[in-house]
Amino acid sequence: MKRLFLTCLIILMVAPVALALNCPKCKKPVPEGSKFCPECGTKFRFGCGKCKQEVPFGSKFCPNCGTKMNWPGQDEKGEPGKVEPAAPAPPAGGGSMSAADLFQVASPAVAKIVVKDKNGHPCGQGSGFFVSLDGLLVTNYHVVNNAYTAAAEVEGKECPVEGFCAFNAQQDLALLKVKIDKPAVLRVSASEPPKVGTKVFAIGSPVGQTNTLSEGLVSGLRKMNDRDLIQTTAPISPGSSGGPLMTSDAVVIGVNTLGGNAAIVQNINFAVPASMVLKLIESKKPVQAFPVPAVRNMPVPPRPVEPALPKLTDAFDEAVVKGIAKAVEFLWSQQKEDGSWGPFNMPNIGQFPAGPTALACYALLESGVSIKEARMAKALRWLSREDTDKRTYSLAMRCCVWAAVLHEDPDSEYGKQLEKDCERLIRAGAEGCYTYDVDAKGRITDNSNSQYGLLGVWTSTSAPRIEVPSKYWDVVMQHWIKSQNRDGGWGYAGFHRPASYPSMTVAGLASLFVCVDNLGADRFTRCTGDTDIKAIRDGLKWLEDSMAQLGLDSTIEQGGRIMRMPLDTYYLFGVERVALASGYKYFGKVDWYRVGATAVLQRQQPNGSAWMGGWGDATVSTAYALLFLARGRHPILFNKLQHDGDWRNRPRDLAMLTRWMSKAFEKPVNWQIVHFGISSDQWHDAPVLYISGSKDPKFTDEQAESLRQFVYQGGTIFSCTECNGGAFRQAMQKLYAKIFPGSPMTPCRADHEVFKAYYTVPRTALQEVNNGARPLAFHCDYDLPLCWQARRWTAQKWTFELAANIGVYVNGLDMLRPRGTNHWPEKIPVPNGQDLKIVRLKHSGNCDPEPLAYERLARLMAAHAKANLTVTGPVEISSLGGQQAKLASLVGVGKLELGPAEQTAIREFVNKGGTLLVEAVGGNREFAESARQTLAKLFPQSPLRPISVSAPPMGLSQCPIQRVKYRSKTTVRLGNMRTPNLQTVVLKDASDGSRTAVIFSAEDISCALLALEGAALDGYAADSAYAVMRNIILWAGK
Repeated sequence: MKRLFLTCLIILMVAPVALALNCPKCKKPVPEGSKFCPECGTKFRFGCGKCKQEVPFGSKFCPNCGTKMNWPGQDEKGEPGKVEPAAPAPPAGGGSMSAADLFQVASPAVAKIVVKDKNGHPCGQGSGFFVSLDGLLVTNYHVVNNAYTAAAEVEGKECPVEGFCAFNAQQDLALLKVKIDKPAVLRVSASEPPKVGTKVFAIGSPVGQTNTLSEGLVSGLRKMNDRDLIQTTAPISPGSSGGPLMTSDAVVIGVNTLGGNAAIVQNINFAVPASMVLKLIESKKPVQAFPVPAVRNMPVPPRPVEPALPKLTDAFDEAVVKGIAKAVEFLWSQQKEDGSWGPFNMPNIGQFPAGPTALACYALLESGVSIKEARMAKALRWLSREDTDKRTYSLAMRCCVWAAVLHEDPDSEYGKQLEKDCERLIRAGAEGCYTYDVDAKGRITDNSNSQYGLLGVWTSTSAPRIEVPSKYWDVVMQHWIKSQNRDGGWGYAGFHRPASYPSMTVAGLASLFVCVDNLGADRFTRCTGDTDIKAIRDGLKWLEDSMAQLGLDSTIEQGGRIMRMPLDTYYLFGVERVALASGYKYFGKVDWYRVGATAVLQRQQPNGSAWMGGWGDATVSTAYALLFLARGRHPILFNKLQHDGDWRNRPRDLAMLTRWMSKAFEKPVNWQIVHFGISSDQWHDAPVLYISGSKDPKFTDEQAESLRQFVYQGGTIFSCTECNGGAFRQAMQKLYAKIFPGSPMTPCRADHEVFKAYYTVPRTALQEVNNGARPLAFHCDYDLPLCWQARRWTAQKWTFELAANIGVYVNGLDMLRPRGTNHWPEKIPVPNGQDLKIVRLKHSGNCDPEPLAYERLARLMAAHAKANLTVTGPVEISSLGGQQAKLASLVGVGKLELGPAEQTAIREFVNKGGTLLVEAVGGNREFAESARQTLAKLFPQSPLRPISVSAPPMGLSQCPIQRVKYRSKTTVRLGNMRTPNLQTVVLKDASDGSRTAVIFSAEDISCALLALEGAALDGYAADSAYAVMRNIILWAGK
């Protein structure tokens, strides 16, 4: 084009001084910084007289050679500036342009930034714009904070990024140096931000697109966390982060950041003000090579102040059960006449016709609603007929529904629906990630859709007819590994790795666990101890750090900043999935289920709905909350102990075992990980503590005591030697001898009940530590964990069946405790309670098989009877007279033998008004028979006789006992008996009346006081045992 000469004039104004010039063509005044004459449309270009390079108007020096510029129209060498006509011309009379003209002018200065990993492969994308002719480009910090190299695509040409010159992580800004010759540049405004209502334009490059234009208004000037931001309605799509936000004269007023997650935040987008960009440019330093220094912990605002939350008035699990019931009723109340819920409308995305119905159905089914329930049947029919919804979320949730239906009815007609929906998801996830629409072109993917696409496919595999190619798991796993941030977390848009936040980090972790289980079954066959997967380890560390700071609050990125989201039920559902997959009871020190469930229940509305948070839809938020409560409550059978030895040789052993058991028993069975960093009385979600390894765990004395406490509080240890590890075998033998000195480890007999408790399995190298009433520990030197880890469900099915038998023998299947419950109650002081005392007696036999049974009884008495029970002993029977106690307890297993002095001490105790309780712990027959004989010798004139339920102690007026419940084994022996099977020795008292002096129980009470549910126990159920002991203690203490 023709070059024209431009004559510039200096016009001095009253402060501040501003520059102005006249157009050489029409002679009209031209505002500072104009690239066009507002009157005739002439385009201006200014060149340095020395190096002939283009110079932005107003620059004091040439950015190329440093020559000082003089702007009266000529440079220092007297050469005039250059002007060139341009088309199209802006409207006459002002600097505003049409959207089309603005795009034509500004688009050449906007670049697509492609971020590459250490292997040179593209792993992310964003946008940026040039601010100088030497290639300085402004973008967001989060676009490049994980880059090893990067390139800028400018008008179809890829230019290498040499490095960075400045960055400000808190403002989410970075200044890059691009190797390019004289790029088009944009002017950054030095003025105040525009007023609310000003029309603005955003240019960026979403994935699959290049330089798209969006239009909107300035909707607010926000002060967020001591930081100024421009809020705009101009849509900012993922991939457009770092692009310019401009007024209609193509002047940059801000740098776009990724808008809020459309599923949660509606039409809220932010830009960093231009003033921050100017400060960034001023801080420019020499070019530094990638990577940009990582900022691990971005500032997070404090939790919003809430009104005082109500305390849970019920016991934890009772409150959870009630909360689940209320949420179920709320969802039913929202169901439409045709059986559906919804639709859900997502701004900038559109409607999800089937999504809410699928989500509600899945939550209800997981809460125990049957597919035969009339309202559910109507919902399923509607869902099967809805074929317009192609959303990844909707199809994934529908797969979860069909899988749940087939779990209840394997022959259901909906099996074909599952096959169809799963196949669509597999095709849509061919690249390992997903977008909103499974049929979408261009594939603007994100990690939220990606986790749900995978969830739908994985859940479908529980159906027998579904087969997923191994390639699918591989490409999905590669996506999640590649999209992980350097800090260990994940962001929403995996393609350009935005800042990590909790809901996307649990998405990444849950997805990786699924892939590992489907790809790595044979990976862990050797006992190397090095079984960590780096991506999972780093992700868990990030999650632990997040929970240490935020608890179970989530965050989201808005305007390049981290925004706090209290009680996001979408996030809670993700936490539950990671916890169930990983087995962790705690993330750091956060008990995820107890903390999360308490928060949900405290905020549950009177109508049963969950707090909506940022969703704005009660059905969606309540369904997610219900899934968290119901699925998270699934019972735990095994706790895996994390110790200092090689405890992770088979990291997925219990995951595979409980998966098999859940299918075999047609009920959910879970596992979790515990460690010595928490008190052993918090390990009782599960009745069995599983310890594995091949090397010596090197338990300290304190750790050994924790294991002893766990067992005597009612737990059982199950240890397995891996890889024929002799050091582990010997270490466990020494441990058991140390903590259970009176109970040696012996091989299980061929006719032991454990080999036929549920399945009939061959006898193997199984050993037992037994206190005469129940197993304290089982140990196996066969490498069972290898068979579980390798999923040898058919070839070595007996290894799964043996583990199931141990669980059934120790606890039974119907009595598993829900997650979050703990049978070991807290110690509660009772300032004005009745003071009571019981003394435990020592004898030559096994007099103390359950040393902590009465400790738990004392805690129950404080909580329910408001009484302070002091437990002493075991003491020598000869010292009984000096104990100042009204009630003494003589219990044991094995033969009871008392010497003459002990017999005399007992007679004196009862003759002076004391009461003696005699119990066969575990229902031990040998102790029961020998105790009867001993009592007959002690009180020959007063034979044992049944206790009437109408007389004390059973007939106490404040708490009479009419009926009791026995264990199944006892019920078979006693028939239909429903009253306490207690016997008494009645003696005359000082007033020539009669009184109950001795109470004898041939049925177990002590093990029941520990809430034990083992198949070998013969006696009372837990609640009945407590009631019997409560009445005996209250009556004897009068």
